[in-house]
Amino acid sequence: MKKEEFLEKFIDAVQIEEDVNEHTDLSSLDEWDSLASVTVLALFNKYLGLKLTAQDIKSCMTVGDILNLGREKYAE
Repeated sequence: MKKEEFLEKFIDAVQIEEDVNEHTDLSSLDEWDSLASVTVLALFNKYLGLKLTAQDIKSCMTVGDILNLGREKYAE
């Protein structure tokens, strides 16, 4: 899976309605809450085979930080 595809899965899963990019601050998103972070953990597991922790997600400040958690698993 490419990084751009994962971003689209992230946007759909978290049900984000506004435009986002890698620089978007997670705290600026109304949709970003504890349920969204659990959803993101499931996305990483399902699509990239990564088992992340809540602490991994909690340390992220931007959408780019979230995407960077999977950087070693993205296809070219």
